[in-house]
Amino acid sequence: MGKAREWDRFWGKVELSGSCWLWTAAKNDSGYGVFRNAEQNLEYAHRWAYRKLVGPPPDGLTHDHLCHVRLCVNPDHAEYVTPVENVMRAARLRTKGRPMSETVSEYNDMAAEQRTYR
Repeated sequence: MGKAREWDRFWGKVELSGSCWLWTAAKNDSGYGVFRNAEQNLEYAHRWAYRKLVGPPPDGLTHDHLCHVRLCVNPDHAEYVTPVENVMRAARLRTKGRPMSETVSEYNDMAAEQRTYR
């Protein structure tokens, strides 16, 4: 399959209706878009778009969706961060924006209270 055909196939599966460019085709169990590239390898759609429009991602870093939309393939909504930073950001989202240290502290306080009742 040619590179031009791969390009057309990919962009035919993207909805460019807003600031997020939404992948409309296959997705994995975690909700991320997946695309079979010209080499017939399955690849995350957001990583394919970043690689084609920006260049190769930095070694050792993880793609973080700044918009928090797993189907978004807009490279302007991506930042490559360390895996630890990516986990910390996800944890902050799950805890409604509170810093991770607050959440851990609250958890430790709760666990200490539970231990005193046993």
